[in-house]
Amino acid sequence: MYNVEYRVYICTDHGYAPRNLRRHLRGEHTLSAVQRKFILAQHQHHEVISPQHFQPPPSTTGPIVGLKAPIAACQCHGRDCSKILRSEDDIPVLATIQSHPGPFHDVTP
Repeated sequence: MYNVEYRVYICTDHGYAPRNLRRHLRGEHTLSAVQRKFILAQHQHHEVISPQHFQPPPSTTGPIVGLKAPIAACQCHGRDCSKILRSEDDIPVLATIQSHPGPFHDVTP
């Protein structure tokens, strides 16, 4: 779905706003190429704000339709990396962060 107020796409299946709709549909959903093209065509006229320019709503804002509750996460600020790291399967965020540099930046944590 497209959120007009914040100018972002929201994946209601996953409950978050993907940075890139095309990549999200290809990598996170089991859709045929025809289905992906149809969805992208339906949304091609929307103005989407870049993550760098997104202004989060005030903390007093109520729930946003389609989004799940926030989760603990951190974003890598490595050169040419914008990976968002979050807790998965009961692995704390810190452990996820510590394991990130090795496979993604050819350095040991």
